[in-house]
Amino acid sequence: AFGKLTFSKVGVYTFQVTEDLAHDGIDDPAGWTYDDSVETITVTVRNWNDQQQYDGVLHAYINGNNPWFT
Repeated sequence: AFGKLTFSKVGVYTFQVTEDLAHDGIDDPAGWTYDDSVETITVTVRNWNDQQQYDGVLHAYINGNNPWFT
């Protein structure tokens, strides 16, 4: 799980996401498998909305976020 992310300025933010194995004496859940894939998620923060209008707030657009895990 991720903590809350807050973006306070316009820009492009890139994150590398990996799976962590269970640790600290916690057993892996039955049937789970892990891989060593590295997924890239890019968040583009803009100060205009989908209609290309400045509306006084920041808008975040996410690329590469695949919510399916196998």
